[in-house]
Amino acid sequence: MIPKRVHIEDLPSENGTYLSALFCREQGCRGLVIPVQTRTLQPDWRCITCENVFPHAKMAKYQDFALNTINNRINSCSVQDMIHFINELCPRFCPSSNYVLIEAKLNVIWRMTRFDHEEYTPEEMGHMDRYREEVLAILHKLGAGECTLKKLITGEIQ
Repeated sequence: MIPKRVHIEDLPSENGTYLSALFCREQGCRGLVIPVQTRTLQPDWRCITCENVFPHAKMAKYQDFALNTINNRINSCSVQDMIHFINELCPRFCPSSNYVLIEAKLNVIWRMTRFDHEEYTPEEMGHMDRYREEVLAILHKLGAGECTLKKLITGEIQ
């Protein structure tokens, strides 16, 4: 199989997945901020809506806040609390496509598939199915093909 040629314009958005994106910190802007493609290890970040540029140090702190907040919830909350957190609180500081939030969604999928489905409400099962579809869509955009993660979340591997 010949790999698809990567276009430079696809790199900052990670093939349209925006896995590293955060919300813009500029007052009144809800655009996505993504790392500027440079040859440095700590690039500045630019909002794709207002085009403001933010220093790496500021965005790293913001990213650490999001990561720590979500990871603390993953490690201490019930599945029901995680669903509420993902759906109601995370959208305030992190786009639904951010890799940290994808990790939280995968955690919910994993926890819900480990136990008897009867302990979850139809609404909770619906959230799990939506998370599964969102993750599968990202894997598709990334060109992941028939990877192990895809097989795990579609139930092909038990």
